[in-house]
Amino acid sequence: GKQRELRTFPPVTTTYYWYAVNDTSGCVKVDSVLINVYKLPEVVLRSSFDPTQIFCAGDAAILTVIPTDDNNPTDLDYAWFRDGQPIGSNQQTLIDYPEAATNGRNDTTYTYNVVVKTKRGLCESISQGLEVTVHVGALPKPPIEAFDADGNSLLINDTICHDKLIRLYAKQEDRALFTYRWYSQTGEDITNDDDGIDDEVWIRPANTSTYTLAITNNLTGCVRLIARTIYTMPMPAIGIVPSGNHARSRAEV
Repeated sequence: GKQRELRTFPPVTTTYYWYAVNDTSGCVKVDSVLINVYKLPEVVLRSSFDPTQIFCAGDAAILTVIPTDDNNPTDLDYAWFRDGQPIGSNQQTLIDYPEAATNGRNDTTYTYNVVVKTKRGLCESISQGLEVTVHVGALPKPPIEAFDADGNSLLINDTICHDKLIRLYAKQEDRALFTYRWYSQTGEDITNDDDGIDDEVWIRPANTSTYTLAITNNLTGCVRLIARTIYTMPMPAIGIVPSGNHARSRAEV
């Protein structure tokens, strides 16, 4: 019957491997096989920022893979990860916009790395030691709540009467770290912090208007904008229509 002999060895370069088979009569059969060996891609990870930089919302973290061997960048496949989760980019350069956590006073830290593969041999180089850490300045994102003068809460799409007194409120996370400023739709600063309380503002909307809260991290200067629209009902138009010797009022809505 047929006998098979298995040889295992780690090839280090692309080359032909020869083998000979002898039968019992002394005949010899010689053949060869070409084994292609693709090098693991050797790369470095370069960033567009200083590792100590504090990012604000909207800042771009730019990372680029640079091959340090004879691999052409276009012959490689890239898989990017943020905190171990795939980002979805398969390009040599990653442009990402890391976000701050929506609560708390601590900076958010992200770690990026990349897995590089050769397109032909599918040799994979996991980016051990190619990690880049990004720090994003802490910025809370409290919802803006609205209340009427009696303390009744308004839902997002509620409509109020013209010139009704309304209190807008957003929970203050840390007065020493964050500054709150309120702005009208026209950009006017309407913050009333004479009493040291800047997490609320009283308004009398004449028309449907959007109010903006700007939260600033006093250490990093990072700013988050949060908006709330207050909807108002139009006032009825009232006119006087004379009729003969008498006058009557007419309300037009």
